[in-house]
This record gives sequence, structure tokens and C-alpha cells, in this order.
Amino acid sequence: MTTEEYNKALNTGMADHSKVGAAEGLLHRQRLLNPEHDVEEHAARAKQDQKLGTRLARMLPYLAIMIGGWILAAELGEWLGLGEKIEDYPAWYNWLGFGIPVVVTIVLRIFFSVIFAGLFWLGILGWIAYIIFF
Repeated sequence: MTTEEYNKALNTGMADHSKVGAAEGLLHRQRLLNPEHDVEEHAARAKQDQKLGTRLARMLPYLAIMIGGWILAAELGEWLGLGEKIEDYPAWYNWLGFGIPVVVTIVLRIFFSVIFAGLFWLGILGWIAYIIFF
């Protein structure tokens, strides 16, 4: 039984199971006797694994930027007292010894949010771009 007959028999459901079993055994034996096939398949799989590992290693800086942006935003926001309500005076007001208008607090919140959100999204977009283009 040739490969075409084998495929036709399987697809139509009209297979003589003894012939199909014999054909499967024959095809398996041919694969085992063809060592070049195994070597090529292994080399192709190893090359794909190596590409994936290289990609992951090159994406680490973007991940570091993303996580670093999060950490910096959290630490700086806590230090500036930006987690408190607008009506409350943050801790850094007391350092200066005089009141600063609430507008400055709002501007600072927006400024730092934009900067650190930008770092975060730069990391994510860099990661996505690297996956797509490299």
C-alpha cells in the first residue's frame, strides 16, 4: 500500500484495517531508518528554541523599564504624599513651612503620572514591538 492509498483509505473510512495497520508500521519503519529526518527536525527545533531564548533575553530591558516605572512612581508618589486627598496637606508641605496651592498638587500629580505612565507604556510597547519586528 502506497502513501496515497493509505491516506485515501483513512479519509474515506473504507480502510481495510489490516492494510492500514501494515501501512502505518511501514511508514514508521521508514521514518526510523531515515536518520537525516531526525537530525533536521532536531536542528530546526533547536534553532526555534534558540530564537525564542534570544528574544526573551532582548526583551528584558523593556520589562525592566516597565517595572522600574511602576516602582519609581509608587516610591516618589508616596514620598511626595500624592496618595493623600487633595484637601489634605501632604507631608512635603510641612517641609517647606508654607502652604502651596492645591493647583500645584494637581499639576505635580499629572506630571508624575504622565512621566511614569510613559515609562510603563514605553516598556510594554517596546516589548510588543520587539515581538512583532524581531
